[in-house]
Amino acid sequence: MNLLYNNEYSRVLAEKNINEYIIDNLGNKWIDATSGGFAVTNGYGVREFKDAVVEVLESVSECHHFQHTHKYGKKLTDGLNRHEIYRNFYNDVITVGSASDAMELALRVTLKKHILEKNYCRIKFISRDKSYYGGTVGCLEIGDRDSYKNPFRHIYNDSIQFKAPVSGASEEDSIDDLLYQINKHGVENIAGIVLELIPSTSCGVYVPSVSYNKTIYDIALQYSIPLIVDDVVTNSGRIGYVSACDYYKVYPDIIVQGKGISNGITPIGAALFKNNFLDVFREENENINISFTAMNNPINCSIWSSILNYILDNNILNKVVKNEKIINDEISILKEKYRVAHIGYFMGIDVPASEYQHILKVFNDNRVFVFRGVAQTRGFKNIVFAWPLCSDIDNIKLTIDILKHCLLV
Repeated sequence: MNLLYNNEYSRVLAEKNINEYIIDNLGNKWIDATSGGFAVTNGYGVREFKDAVVEVLESVSECHHFQHTHKYGKKLTDGLNRHEIYRNFYNDVITVGSASDAMELALRVTLKKHILEKNYCRIKFISRDKSYYGGTVGCLEIGDRDSYKNPFRHIYNDSIQFKAPVSGASEEDSIDDLLYQINKHGVENIAGIVLELIPSTSCGVYVPSVSYNKTIYDIALQYSIPLIVDDVVTNSGRIGYVSACDYYKVYPDIIVQGKGISNGITPIGAALFKNNFLDVFREENENINISFTAMNNPINCSIWSSILNYILDNNILNKVVKNEKIINDEISILKEKYRVAHIGYFMGIDVPASEYQHILKVFNDNRVFVFRGVAQTRGFKNIVFAWPLCSDIDNIKLTIDILKHCLLV
């Protein structure tokens, strides 16, 4: 029993896994249509990723970032440099122990950069409402999930929030509100803009237009406001690109990643800093001086580099783009009746609240894991799918067929 959860179905006791399957203690095979709660991107049991762990265990037993560097840092750099977006724009990267830690690191580095530049009033971050960025104090300050924040409301110096383009608000409304908040609070007081290019479970999976995200990027450039992009759920090939930033051609000051960059093997987060963003630290001979226990962990560096290589060596991105078209065809009839957002191997659908428990039970009975998101539509609830990239297209079709049977028959 897991006391942290209160689900109506018994939680599966997993014993082993392979590809997109989880095998429980009774020998039942479950299709993981949530990619381990978004953590697993490519699939379970990938030999190259296991080899990357073993390699470190047989060489570097312990490596504290204050004392020395290690060869896996270079290995990671080499892996990143194989991808054009990282090679051209992001020279500095720091790995930490979780995506929340990576966002916290991004916030702290941005604030210290303002201090070094003597912009002492730039302490307020702007983020969208209906957002969630993690569980650290800094992450909860910039997020908008009251159920997490309310017990600690008295300690928060809350961020500024602008409207998300959901629940009746358009993308134009969202942009207008962002500009209003910047002018209301004064650009001289704003530390940065924090943004998920593709909101995930907090907005029921919403895929914004290219012009929307590009406009926010242009506003950040126009006002010289640092832009931090939360790319935690949308990295490592999930949407057919190594990063959502590459899909939108938006190159922020900091990209925060996590989950899929270790394929769920180890807890990991990473902050990638745009070229020249950290120059003031070098000019002032200042360390970032923001320590996390798992910074630049050799195992994390080795796994991530192997994933970056695996994506290219196995043509993963093209496979996702190809299968995205098949998935779109499969869900076309659902789009006629329901709000469906889909990109790559990532999909959310609002289903009638009255049918929600029944649908979850049908998936459970068919041994398919799905994930609960937050619906955008009143009277509806959201189901999220995030298939591992190794998933057989027939298993993806099976999960969609179950959904169509529940909703259309």
